[in-house]
Amino acid sequence: MAKKSIQKLKSKSVAVLGLGRFGVGVVRTLAAQNVDILAFDKSESRLQEVAGIVTHAVCGDASDEAVLKSLELANYDAVVIAITEDFESAQVAA
Repeated sequence: MAKKSIQKLKSKSVAVLGLGRFGVGVVRTLAAQNVDILAFDKSESRLQEVAGIVTHAVCGDASDEAVLKSLELANYDAVVIAITEDFESAQVAA
């Protein structure tokens, strides 16, 4: 069933907030489907890991509301919140 959902996202745009194991897995799956991806994480090294397969890579702190607003997440077809370290930050992003 998950494959059907991903197939519907072709030619779409998805923001992935958080590049832990789950977030990177989501990015790789979406990239294989040619989805435009914004990857967001506070770690430069995690961003560099996916830089070659995402459309945009942004480093920042998800607990900073101004940073999140600058991402213009409303312009994306979907947003995946894969932040696990700080649940409060995930709530701000949502």
